[in-house]
Amino acid sequence: MDQLSVKDILCSENSSDEIQMEEETVNGDAQTECFPVVNIMHLVQFLTHCLQKCPLSYTVQDLRNLMVLMCRIALDLRLQTVVFDIEMCIAALLNCFGEMQWPDEVQIFGRSLWMLILI
Repeated sequence: MDQLSVKDILCSENSSDEIQMEEETVNGDAQTECFPVVNIMHLVQFLTHCLQKCPLSYTVQDLRNLMVLMCRIALDLRLQTVVFDIEMCIAALLNCFGEMQWPDEVQIFGRSLWMLILI
């Protein structure tokens, strides 16, 4: 039985939802990179579902880290077709915080997002 590598799975020719990009490597050869948009979309949707169903299962630090991750993903131009799903995930993340946490969290999110801009 043949085993598939991760690259074979991600770069299957049958998938129409992936973005093919070519980059030139150091030695001048062309290298094709597969970016599976549909896989990321499904991960974001699953994460949104988990956050909505079990909001108390995550620590505050986990929620902060997920927020930064979602904001970082939203900046990726290759994911413009997934923006709605990312926005829904961010909304689910924000709903996990209690009313009393908001003043502190807004400041922390502001600093975190500022750091994203500087990267």
